[in-house]
Amino acid sequence: MGDPELHSDEKILLTTQNVFVKSIPFEAVLTTKRIILIDRKKNLIPPKDILLATIRDFEGGENAIRDQVITLSLITSTGETRQ
Repeated sequence: MGDPELHSDEKILLTTQNVFVKSIPFEAVLTTKRIILIDRKKNLIPPKDILLATIRDFEGGENAIRDQVITLSLITSTGETRQ
């Protein structure tokens, strides 16, 4: 699997490996419009998009084993906020 499809007005800003979401490893691609999570290891999970416009808040920290953690609060399509 190559680079993700981008919209005509979108650019890749940063790409990083081993971003874990609920214990699942992804490659994270930060663009000017969204965060794209790609399952490069097993290719079982379709890519997931997090639109930057839906991020309401974020908080950095560490988990119990001192791994760096970012918690995002997102606004859903129903107007609710979830982490």
